[in-house]
Parts: sequence; C-alpha cells; structure tokens
Amino acid sequence: MFESAKIPRICLAVCWLVFLSQWCEAQSSLPLDLSKSSRRKQQVDAGAERAVPRPNIILINLDDADVDLFDEDILAGYLPNIRQLASDGLRFTNCHVVTPLCGPSRTCLLRGQHAHRTGIKTNVASGPMNNGYTGAYQEFKQLGYEQEHLGIWMQRAGYRTMMIGKYLHGRMNPIDVPGWDDLHICFGGNYYATSRYATRFPKAERRSATAPTDYRTVVETDEAVWMIEEQHRRNGESGNVQPFFLYIAPLAPHKPAGKTQMVQRDYRELGKEIRLPETPDFNEADVSDKPPHLRAPTLSAKSVKSMHEEFRLRVLATKSVDDMVGRIREVLKKTQLAQNTFIFFTSDHGYQLGHNRMIAKKVPYHRNTVVPMFVVGPGVVPGVADHLLAHIDLVPTFLEIAGGSASIELDGKSWVSLFSNPPESPDRPFRSNLLIQNWEAKSQLGSLIPASYASLRMPHEIFTQWSNGAREYYDLALDPFQLDNRFSTLSKEQVMEFENRLRALKRGNKLPVVTLDCPELISRNTPVTGVAEDDDSIVKVEVSVQDQTRDRYWAKGKWSPSQVWNEAELANPRGLISNWQAWVNFSEIENNGSIRVVARSQNAEGRFSQSVIGQYNVDAIEPTTEIRVPQNGAEVKTPFIVFGICNDNAEMRGVELELKDIGLNQYWDGTIWTKDKATFFKRVAQERWHVELNARPGSYRVTAKSLDRAGNYDTTPEVREFKVK
Repeated sequence: MFESAKIPRICLAVCWLVFLSQWCEAQSSLPLDLSKSSRRKQQVDAGAERAVPRPNIILINLDDADVDLFDEDILAGYLPNIRQLASDGLRFTNCHVVTPLCGPSRTCLLRGQHAHRTGIKTNVASGPMNNGYTGAYQEFKQLGYEQEHLGIWMQRAGYRTMMIGKYLHGRMNPIDVPGWDDLHICFGGNYYATSRYATRFPKAERRSATAPTDYRTVVETDEAVWMIEEQHRRNGESGNVQPFFLYIAPLAPHKPAGKTQMVQRDYRELGKEIRLPETPDFNEADVSDKPPHLRAPTLSAKSVKSMHEEFRLRVLATKSVDDMVGRIREVLKKTQLAQNTFIFFTSDHGYQLGHNRMIAKKVPYHRNTVVPMFVVGPGVVPGVADHLLAHIDLVPTFLEIAGGSASIELDGKSWVSLFSNPPESPDRPFRSNLLIQNWEAKSQLGSLIPASYASLRMPHEIFTQWSNGAREYYDLALDPFQLDNRFSTLSKEQVMEFENRLRALKRGNKLPVVTLDCPELISRNTPVTGVAEDDDSIVKVEVSVQDQTRDRYWAKGKWSPSQVWNEAELANPRGLISNWQAWVNFSEIENNGSIRVVARSQNAEGRFSQSVIGQYNVDAIEPTTEIRVPQNGAEVKTPFIVFGICNDNAEMRGVELELKDIGLNQYWDGTIWTKDKATFFKRVAQERWHVELNARPGSYRVTAKSLDRAGNYDTTPEVREFKVK
C-alpha cells in the first residue's frame, strides 16, 4: 500500500512541473508591463532571476545627423529600414540636445545632466576654439565620471553593457574604460583606412570584419550583431536571462577627416538626383535681424552646389546605418529577442548646411539642437508625438526600464509614461522649457564666432542670451525657420520672465525652492509672502502658521489646535518663478505676539522643497499721523511745504499723501496732475516728514496716512484743506 501510493504522487508532481514550465514560458512571451507597480515587483538584486525578463535596450546614436536626412522622400528612397523603424514605433519630433557639440553632448547623454553641471564644455582639452574651457575624455576621467555614468549604472542594475563606435573625444585605453563589459571603440574621423580600432581583446580572439580597410559602419554593424548573438548564447548556456544594454555610436553621417571618402564603396554612385531641400532658411535672404556675429554673406553658387553634394554624401553614409538597423532587427528576430528589446535611434546633435547662411553646428538654431528620435519596444504605441524632450532624458528612461538608479542627481525625466499613454493636456505638458548652452567658439568663413550662450527652448519658442550681449527670440509657431528675430517686440516683463527661467534652469535644482520675505515685525493686515522657484514649474506653495503665544494654528479661516497646511496664492501658477502670498487673520493676536511660519513649495513632479522657517512678531499698534503745516483754511504761496509728524511703537516706513485740486477735480501723482485718483509716497528717516510742492492758484485738500515697517497703516488719516494764492 505504501509503495503503490507513491505513483500517483509522483505523477502529480511531474504534471505540476510541466504546467509551471509552460506557464513561465507563456509569461515570458507577453509584452513587458512598465507600470510602476510592475517595476517595483521586478526590482530585485542585480543578477537575480526574474519571472519576466527585463527588456534589452539598444541605443543608436549617429554623429551630426540632422532631421532633413529623415525626410519622408529620403526615407522612402534610401533608408527603408529606418523608415520601418520609425513606422513601427513612436516618433518624437521635438527632441533636443542640451548642447549642440559632439563631446559635451555625449557626456550629457551618459550623465543625464546639463553641460554646465558636467563641466565638459568643449571637444578638446585645449586650443583656440575652447574659450578657456576644457573637455575630452581626459577631463571626463579627471572629474571621476568614468566611475559614475550610464554604463556603470546599467551594470549595477544587472545588465551586460556593450559599446561600439565613437565614445568621447580624446584617446583612451579600452582596458581602462569602466562601465562596459564589451567595448569596441573607433578613433578618428575617417571611414576607411584606419587602424585605430581599439578593443579589450587581442585581434586573434575577436570576430570577423575587424580589418582596418573595411568600411567603418560595416565593422560596427558586424560587432553589434556578434555581441547580440554572443549574449544570447551566454544566456542559453548559463540558464539565466541577463538583459543587455548596447550603445552603438556610428561616425555617420559626420564629414570625414582628411580626404577619405565617407560613403561605402557600393553606394558611391547612388543618389545623383538627391538635393538638399532649399527651405526658406537655406541661404537666408536677409540676416540683418541676426546678431552681428552671425551675419554671414550670401552663399555663392559654388557653395550651394557643394552643399547639395555634401547632403547627398550624408544621405548615402546614413544608408550604411540603415543597413545596420536592418541587420540588428533581423538578428533580434532570429534570436527571439525582438519582442523584448527597446531600440532608440537618435543623433548627438543636428547640423546646419547653409541654413541661415551658416555651416555645421554649435549655434542655438532649431536645425542644430533638434534631433531625430525613434523608439521601438515593448509597450510603445506607434505614432508621432510633439512633446518637448531632451537627450538628458535618456538616462532616467533607461534606468526606469531597467529597474536601476543613478548615484547622482539627474536633470532629465523618464519617458516611460509617454510610451503607452502620452499626455495630451496643453496645461500639463511633459516639459515647459529646456536649457540649451554652448561654450566652444565656431569657425565661420575663416573667423571665430564667440559662440557662448544660454538658450531657453520652449515647445514652440526660442529665447537666447549671448555672452556678448546679443539677444534673439523666435516664435516657431509663426516662424519655424527662424527668419525673423523678434526680440525687439518683447516687453520688459516678457524679457524678465525668460531671463528668470534661464536663471532657474542654470541653477539646476531638482527640488523646488521657497523663500520667506516677511519683515521681522508683521502687521495684522499684512499677508505672509515669499518667492518659489523650480527648474520646471511651481504648482503649489503651502504655509503653516502657528500662534506661539496661544499654541494654535491657522486653518483656512479659523484657528485650530493642530497643525494645518494652507495653500498660498501664486502670482504665476505653473511658472518657474512665482511670488506667493497667504492671508492670515492676525487681528486676534496680541501686540508683540510670537508667530512661527513654515513654508514649502511643490513642483509638477510632486516633489516638495525643503521647508523654510520664519519667526516673527505681530505689531498690532497702528501708527498715527499729524499734519502741522498747512493748517485748515490757510492760504499759502506756491511753492509750499506740507509738514507733519508720525508716531508709532516701531520704525516708520513713510507717509502716503493724497493732494487734490478741488476745483479741477485732479490729483497729483508725484509727477503730473491726473483726473484718476492718485497718491504719492514720501519715505521718512525719523518721525518728522515734509514735502515741497508746486500748485496753481485754487482750493486744495491734502490727506496723509503713515505706514510703519510692519505694514500697519494709519486707519484715521489726517486731512487739511487750504488755498493757494
């Protein structure tokens, strides 16, 4: 009996194991759930097994690729694989780099921070273009960034990390570049005849297509395919499913150094009909509105012809990248990894090719800062989106997908929420503004342009401050090609708003900031006031007010025994900087009563600032005012003096005066006579005050009321009527 009873138990156990195996296999084929609850369940120690494998991530980052290269006609005629990638995924049309220069831009991508925070502001360590700033890999290493960057953070999240192509400017030994499990760096700016491929392994241990005579993009493609297949093989042998992060940075379509051809030999005769789209900004007709240092002469016919040819070569160089995209997607399908792999396709910055009469990059024009951005992957709904995005967003996006974290404060924002349910509400944009900067000089027609600037990029506007004092403003909704610099049409208030936004962004705080600016003595009739700032937008300021004398709290219209947060009024709701005020009934507070105020602000991400605390006393005593001269009914000659005395228990601020011409029903506003009721203010150093006035003959009335430093006004102002001869 005992032995025979084992049989059904064994059968049951086997059936149960088969069921579990089939269920796990089914679950692994399902699309990845990137909801927050799911991500929390998935976040476990690096290297641990997971019920659902985390997705792989591939980033393809081109060099100097402008959006014209991905025009629909170009895609349809020469770039079918990239076209299919864009069609299968989400195409972001308003994605920008935060500095349009190779090395600084790539550093910002790796660190998820603005260039003013990374400190990598130029391509090279020294030279005439640098304007005194530093850059290149040497500076990257010296600052300790090689130990804290995207590759390191993805490794800590349990990912195998691989990098191919152009890393950063400057020479480096791949053995000494942390953060990458496999590394294949290509140095220099040539496509052919370069021996400057650097890997971690001897050539004998490497894969095919590493000969220096091979076309660079083909080599990079072979490496990428090998790495994907190798990682798939590793996972099969180990039984663990380790996700991978593959960063591919082709040189294409960057113009080559020296005389080496930039196009793969098989493609050099193609595309004779390709021409650069001559949009209104190409060889711009009138640049008189541009800053003087950007006013280049009209391009010659020879230059225009040369640029058409260069654009053709750029398209054909990108065609080899198109082949790369096709082969990568093919190997992903072959290894059954396609459904669980994200592909991000972009460029390190854009490129001007005769647009606004300028060549290359660096300056804050749309064609230089906007980059292609196509995303394919699990949970990504195909379509087109116009959200204002930035390269610095890639790090937090990748880390959210991976379930990892950075060890530094990031400036970017994750896009994961945009993949499946893009917010469309205009009053709640993903980002309201973006900071774009550059420090390296630009060579323009044989001269150096001092290209240092800070540019405020909004969804459809650009405001730029140049280091030489020049200013630019373009409304891209009306002027998409930046033909009309409309800075002169801005009001002082608009300029101040833009400058405040730039200042907040350059400050670089991830947490909002709040201040209190109340005087040490506050009146019964004065609100609690301050200023709130954030890099993105302030949505709320909360204030807690305690009457320490009676140990009670202000609670939205009444006093309460327990602490309450009261929402303040914002002068600029959802702005980067806003004055705020909170009204509290201090009428029941005894004179010199002690008040404790705590204030905090909240940004659009729901993050609160550090609280600020203020300690104040309430001045419950109103000042009194007396007019000594002139007396009621007096007759005076012009000019005449109004003289009086203020009395208060605190320091005085001044006297508010109203002078009315009774016969003409006019008021003196301190400068002119006006029919609108007006007053003027006279500051006082001590208790005594006086003011000298001119007036035509007639009957007049003067009213005076004092204001103390706490904000208390005299509620019974002094009045005198008199005549001027």
